[in-house]
Amino acid sequence: MLLGCWDENERKRRMHYCYILYSLKTNIFYIDLAADIDLALVSHNDGRMIATKPHLPWEIIWREAFDSEAEARNFAQYLKSRHGSEFAYKRLVASLFPEIQNRRKSVSRA
Repeated sequence: MLLGCWDENERKRRMHYCYILYSLKTNIFYIDLAADIDLALVSHNDGRMIATKPHLPWEIIWREAFDSEAEARNFAQYLKSRHGSEFAYKRLVASLFPEIQNRRKSVSRA
């Protein structure tokens, strides 16, 4: 292997993810970051995360890989801001998952 080149598995181990969870119970979103996205989802659905425990079960509806934790953290912070949350909902959620948009509307009318 050439110096500085990684195989695909090594590259994946070094990635950090920003992700959006969707609660199937309460129709809310949760934005977070993790180095191991599969373990993060298990932790959320096992009830180990206090903030997400009341809203079980969760599914990952969007994720993006970043080369560093700082990049993932910065993007997660942006998505949690007012403008970022509007972007996340309009561009990442509503456009990709119109059925979620319909469920959220029906919940807000009730």
